[in-house]
Amino acid sequence: NIILKFSTNENYSAVGCKIVDYNNPEDVQVCGGGSYYKIFGLPINFSKNILVNDEEKIEDKLIYLHGSSMVIKTAMVTKYSGFCESYFHYFEELDFFSKFSSLEMLGYASSSIVYHLGGASSSNKKGGTPKRRYASAFSEYYMFRNRILFCRYHNRSMLFLVMAGISFAFLKRVLSGRFMLAKTLLSATFDSIQKLPTKKALFFNANAKIFWHDAKVLNKNLGK
Repeated sequence: NIILKFSTNENYSAVGCKIVDYNNPEDVQVCGGGSYYKIFGLPINFSKNILVNDEEKIEDKLIYLHGSSMVIKTAMVTKYSGFCESYFHYFEELDFFSKFSSLEMLGYASSSIVYHLGGASSSNKKGGTPKRRYASAFSEYYMFRNRILFCRYHNRSMLFLVMAGISFAFLKRVLSGRFMLAKTLLSATFDSIQKLPTKKALFFNANAKIFWHDAKVLNKNLGK
C-alpha cells in the first residue's frame, strides 16, 4: 500500500496512489500524478495512456503527484515550506513538486485506490443550471489564473506561447456565446499578473445566482 511503498526505497520523498471514478471503478482517472507540457502550460494526469499498474514506468515519468491523495515525508514539507498559498484549486501540487531535486523520488502505489466522486466543479458545458454555470466559471477562473501564475514562476520562456493559447481559448468562448466564461478568463488573466486575486472572485449565493464579489471579502473569508 501507499505507506509500505516507502520501505521499498529510502529515496522516496512522496508517494501517490491510483484514483478511479466512484461510479465506474474501471475508469482510472489518475495513476499517481502526471507530467507538465511546457509549451501549453498544462499538467497532464497519467491515466489510460500508460499501463496503470506498471509502477516503475510511471515513476520514471512522474513530475508531480495528484493532490487528492498523497503521502509526503515531513522533512520535504519543512524543507520546501509546504504548498504555495498563491494557488487555489489547481497547480499547487505541481508547484510544490517542481522544487524537488532529482534525488527526491516520487513513488506510485498502484494497490492503494481512491474512489473519486466529482465533476460539478469542472463542468464546462454551455448553459445548464445556474449552479452548474457557477461551478464551470469557478473552475475556469482558477485553472487559467494558476496556469499563467505557474508559468511566470517556473516557465517564463514559454509564457508567450501559453498566453497565445489562452487568447485562443478566450476567442472560442466569445464565438460560442459563452460570454460569462470569456469574462471569467479575462479576470483570471489580469489577476494572475498581480499574483493574487485583488479585483474579483466568483461566488454563488443562496438564490443560485451568479455574481462577481469584491476580492477583499474573499480574502477576509480565507483569513488573509
